[in-house]
Amino acid sequence: MADAADRNLTSSLFTIGAERLALLGKYHKVLMQGYLQGFVEETELSDSALKKLIAARILWRPDETQSLTLRPQLSELIASMVSDENRRQVNADVAQKLEQIHNRVQAYKEAQFKGDYTVAEMQLQRLTELVHDLSGQFEEAIDSLWNRLNTDFGFVGSLNEKIRENERAQQQLRRLLDGLQLIDFNQMIELAEGNSHLRKLLVSRLQHQLSGHHGSLLEVQKRLIALLAKFRQQQSRSLLINNMVSFLRQHPAYSPADYPPSQ
Repeated sequence: MADAADRNLTSSLFTIGAERLALLGKYHKVLMQGYLQGFVEETELSDSALKKLIAARILWRPDETQSLTLRPQLSELIASMVSDENRRQVNADVAQKLEQIHNRVQAYKEAQFKGDYTVAEMQLQRLTELVHDLSGQFEEAIDSLWNRLNTDFGFVGSLNEKIRENERAQQQLRRLLDGLQLIDFNQMIELAEGNSHLRKLLVSRLQHQLSGHHGSLLEVQKRLIALLAKFRQQQSRSLLINNMVSFLRQHPAYSPADYPPSQ
């Protein structure tokens, strides 16, 4: 009996899970667009589709004054998948730059060993450009983060959207911090091998630049945390007001009792 009940439960879960995965696949474009913009365009879906997605706990409306959105669990799942891919891409970009730097250092050393100082100077110039590009890659991304803080948050329409935008910015920030951690200055010191030009370029200058980037990211992180706390506080107040409005609609005759006079 117990085995049969377990099989029935497993079969039921399989059916429900398969149906909901099928819904995700069928409406993936609308759902992904809803994730990116913070709300779902209801006109893009039929009434039947909307009912199915809401019943499947894929979409919901936080309250009657807000737009239809993805369930938080689904948004978190999409964010984690996108974050992993973006982190892989950022790390791949940094790793590729580091490999190019290593190869250029070897070419510079070989030219110096052969006494071909013209080629060595050219290799050093290209190496300088690579180091500049590596630092500039982080600088541009940090500028993009500051731009999101100063503009994007002002254009989203609701607190929930502001919170989601904050979370996306924090994911981008974590990816950049991961990228910075890929740069090992002990390896850079070994690569320079006492060469004054290489040591200045790969250790002193690069370390100074990346330390500045790390400090900028910490400032962005502080700002994001402060904004998130502010948004959460506003969200709590908004929820309290909405709940009170809903209560008064359900109880139109409600009248607050008089407070007893203080003694």
